[in-house]
Amino acid sequence: MTRHGSRDLVRVLGLQSSNVSATVRSLVQLGLVARTSNPRDGRSHPLHRTPPPLAERNDHLIRRMWITGVARLLSEMEPDDAAALVAVAPLLERLAALSADHPLVG
Repeated sequence: MTRHGSRDLVRVLGLQSSNVSATVRSLVQLGLVARTSNPRDGRSHPLHRTPPPLAERNDHLIRRMWITGVARLLSEMEPDDAAALVAVAPLLERLAALSADHPLVG
């Protein structure tokens, strides 16, 4: 399994290193991701998913938070715009499935 660290997130997301570091720290504290030491490079701390069943619980929590946030945003939109986004949801699911096979970081 390929593991990536905070530097990869900074590069891919285009965010400030301090913001990503704080977010990663929070995710590690919540048990949503795990950070390990790289025995070949003490400065490197790869990030990876937590092991099952913790990963499954975390996936459920993340999905629930995402769904709640999206539902709130949709409720604040014009009804036609919200309906258009809901209509493309199946396409976005297909895109997400493709991205699982072709990681964006690499």
